[in-house]
Amino acid sequence: MPPPQRAQGLRAPASPASPASPASPASPASPASPIWTEGGEGVVLFRGRHRSCGLVEAWREAGGEEGALGGVVEALAAWRAALLARGLLGQEAGRYGGAGFGNLSARVPGGGAFVVTGTQTSGLGPLSAAALAERLSVVLWVDLAANAARSCGPAGPSSEAMTHAALYAAAPEVSWVFHGHSPALWGAAARLGLAATPPGVGYGTPAMAAAVAGLWAGGGGGPGRVLVMGGHEDGVLCAGGAAAEAGEGLLGALGALGALGGA
Repeated sequence: MPPPQRAQGLRAPASPASPASPASPASPASPASPIWTEGGEGVVLFRGRHRSCGLVEAWREAGGEEGALGGVVEALAAWRAALLARGLLGQEAGRYGGAGFGNLSARVPGGGAFVVTGTQTSGLGPLSAAALAERLSVVLWVDLAANAARSCGPAGPSSEAMTHAALYAAAPEVSWVFHGHSPALWGAAARLGLAATPPGVGYGTPAMAAAVAGLWAGGGGGPGRVLVMGGHEDGVLCAGGAAAEAGEGLLGALGALGALGGA
């Protein structure tokens, strides 16, 4: 397997235990430097190294063209508000131990890196594009087998970043991934003919990432088609080549369920 390249964040390195190697894409500073912080606590299950910096700097580090960043953030903010309004994102004391739920991401054009909403930011309510830009993370590199990632930006990445990464790696046609929680859709997967991952596969794990990518590769998923995360309570996701394809896929599934009298 070839070594990872800058902004090709989904290629696993030959040696995950030696992140300071010259081939590492996330080496603007030594991982031992105080600006790097270790992740893997709370709802985040993967091992991560995150460097705190501004979003523009993180976007450039991933190889993104600065002129494209504004449109990506605006689209994320708009769809985040729409999904919040339908209860697919949020935070409630009586659900999931009070943790925030749902996340959105967009591929950095031309590579494998992606920008994703920060961990535990779904409970903040609708945000302007400017406010959301302070709560995003750019994932530069992942090793799916080792459940490890490197990121930079204003916030640490979502706990489901590895599943987003798996879809971007498995499907070059995918540029947006939206993950929400819907008890109604999750419980009606069979009625709606939605493909689902095995019930024993938990969230934020290499197994979930592999299961989602496998469904897509096997034809169970596709642009605008909702996938159900069987082992992640109420978890659903949708991906596409455009933000509207992913967002309208989720909202369309809710509409279809409503037509059946289930929502």
